[in-house]
Amino acid sequence: MTSVSIDKLDQLPLLILYAINATDDKSVNKIHLQKIMFQTMKVLKVDPKDVGYRPHHHGPFSDKINEEKNSLESLGYLEEKNDVVTIPDSVVSEVSTIKPPSEEIGYKIKTMAEYLSSLENKELLLMIYSDDQNNNNGEYLENSDIIEEILGKRIPIATRMYRAKKISLERASELAGMSINDFENELIKRYGVAYVD
Repeated sequence: MTSVSIDKLDQLPLLILYAINATDDKSVNKIHLQKIMFQTMKVLKVDPKDVGYRPHHHGPFSDKINEEKNSLESLGYLEEKNDVVTIPDSVVSEVSTIKPPSEEIGYKIKTMAEYLSSLENKELLLMIYSDDQNNNNGEYLENSDIIEEILGKRIPIATRMYRAKKISLERASELAGMSINDFENELIKRYGVAYVD
């Protein structure tokens, strides 16, 4: 049982709950939660800095999001175990009543949260790092202690994502830092074929 009813929560904790609830397992690891909320701010056309996002060890991180997560745990809306944040079964039906700012925004957040939560950490970080380099000149990457590791493996990560049908050929070539033609050649070199069925 929660100590505060859902209609008494502010918008940010409601968005956190809405995004986690959109995932298949009603759970995400802590890295994914930070990146999902970073992308949620973009969906809402809110500057991530307005909710405290800054460069951190694994890319964009917000202390405010972390504090709201901790607050939701103390209220009984979230549980954390082994770095995985979960909506307890006892409150899933209550959390499912949360309404997004609009149907369109709700759809975008749900789609994005479902997709990002399905990615492995390295896949997620490659997407975040690549997008940040392309769109923000790497503004959120300066303190990352694994950026070299992730970007150093960008081609094998992107090829695996493409072959697993997680991303399109165009997106894979972008994440790999290659032209589509060069990426197709890389696929042929690695797998003997450029396309997946």
